[in-house]
Amino acid sequence: MKQTILQRIDWGEMALENSMNHPLIQSALKNVGYPISRLQEGKQLLEEVRQHQRMLSQAISELSDTKRHIYERLDKVKKIHARHRNLARIAFQDDLTMYTRLRLSKLSSAIQEWLSYAENFYQIIISEGEEIYNFGISRKELDTTQQEVAYLISKKRQFSCKGNTERVNKATDRAISHFDYWLHDFENTTRKALKDQPELMDVINRLLLSL
Repeated sequence: MKQTILQRIDWGEMALENSMNHPLIQSALKNVGYPISRLQEGKQLLEEVRQHQRMLSQAISELSDTKRHIYERLDKVKKIHARHRNLARIAFQDDLTMYTRLRLSKLSSAIQEWLSYAENFYQIIISEGEEIYNFGISRKELDTTQQEVAYLISKKRQFSCKGNTERVNKATDRAISHFDYWLHDFENTTRKALKDQPELMDVINRLLLSL
């Protein structure tokens, strides 16, 4: 059965640990010009892989939390805006210019388009739509909602970029690539060093045989 990259890393970790803790394996490797320093190098590369995997897991978790937080706030502000929009349609039903500028005839459901629309809506209605105050809406309420829209725009753009997660993911891939390169050399060397000692090769391959 072909190993996945994660299984291969796990096997490499066990093989490395078994080799570093077995004097006969170390001696056989040394006899073919593979010193303990090469095993230590592999251990360092493995530690870098594990560190980046932990960082990636944390970044994904934080991204998930951010996404949930954003959508909860987005849902709340959409409900508030729906009330403002309905009242604006009443307030400006006889003012075609304002009605058109506020784009009260139709509304996009796409998030980015909706945020752009809401940003424009509050900019106009706060600066030029005093009539809305006659329908039980205060300036403070509009200001607060406008600030919430601005917050969501900044956070949504940040979320869409997924910058931190992508950076950590690329760094993790590089660390895995470096360890995998080392592991290929280690495998070829151990086969050569232990070709006459299959019982020691079984020690190295213990995890592989259990997969």
